[in-house]
Amino acid sequence: MGEWAIVILPRGISQQRIDRARKIAWRVALYLLLAAGAALFLMPVVWLLLISLKSGAEARAWPPTLFPKQLMWQNYANLFRGFALGTGWGCGLPRWLLNTAIIGVIAEAGGLLANSLVAFSFARLRWRLREPLFILTLATMFLPGQVTMVPTYLLFSQAFHWNNTWFPQLVPAMFATASAVFLLRQYMLGIPVEIDESARLDGCGDLALYWRVILPMCKPALGAVAIFLFSAIWNDMFTPLLYIRKCELWNVAMGVGVGRSLNTAFVAAIPPILLFVIFQKRYIQGIVVSGVKG
Repeated sequence: MGEWAIVILPRGISQQRIDRARKIAWRVALYLLLAAGAALFLMPVVWLLLISLKSGAEARAWPPTLFPKQLMWQNYANLFRGFALGTGWGCGLPRWLLNTAIIGVIAEAGGLLANSLVAFSFARLRWRLREPLFILTLATMFLPGQVTMVPTYLLFSQAFHWNNTWFPQLVPAMFATASAVFLLRQYMLGIPVEIDESARLDGCGDLALYWRVILPMCKPALGAVAIFLFSAIWNDMFTPLLYIRKCELWNVAMGVGVGRSLNTAFVAAIPPILLFVIFQKRYIQGIVVSGVKG
C-alpha cells in the first residue's frame, strides 16, 4: 500500500477568504442599492428631458409614452434662437432668468448676512435669555406656512401695497430662518473659543470678530445655507402667484408653471442641478460638520 499524505490547510486562510468574499458581496450589494437609489431620483430629470424632445401633441397624449417617436431638437433650437434674437426679454424665459438672478443675488446676500449674524450672536456672544430665545427660534420651525399665509398676504398687499413688486420675495428672504441659524450656530460652536480670546486681545470687537475671524472660517456651512436659499428662491412659484400679475416681473418658476413650456422647464431645472454638482463637497461638509459639532 502506498503512503497517503494528508495536508491540512491552515484554518486562517479559508476564514480570510470567506471574510473577503463576504466584504465583496456586501460592497456589491451596497453599490447596487446606491445605483438603484440614484436611478430612482434621476427618473424625474430623465423624464423631463425626454418629454422636452417630443412634439406638443405627443407630450400631451394619453397614455404617455416614455421615448419620443421623433426627437424634436428644434424645440431647443427655437428656444436658443430667441435668446440670440433678443425675443422673450419682455415676457419670456430670458426675462424670467434675469429676474430670478436679480432676486437671487439680493436675497442671497441679505439672507446670508442675517442668518450668520443671528447665529453668531447665539454661538459666540454671552447675553441674557440667549438659550430661551434660541429655543423659541427653533420652535418656529414647527409653525406651518399656512398659518402665517393670510396675515402675511394682508400685510404685504393691503398695508404695504407691495402688489406687482419683488418686495414680497426679497424682504422675507433677508430675515433669518430657524433652520439656517441652527446649521450656522452648530458650525460656529465647533470653532475653538481660544480664537475669540486671541482676537479680542488683538483689539477685535464683536463685529470685527464676526467679520474678520468667524465668518471666513464658516465657508462650508455658509455654502450649504447658500444652496438652500438659492433652491428656495429658484423654486418659489407661490409668492409671485399671490402678488405679481405682470408677466415681465415673473421669476423662472412662475413662468414655467404658467407657460407650461416643456423645453423651458428642462432648461430651468439645469442651474440648481449644476450648482449642487459643483458645490456638493462643500455642501456635504457643511451639513455633516454642523450636525455633529456643538
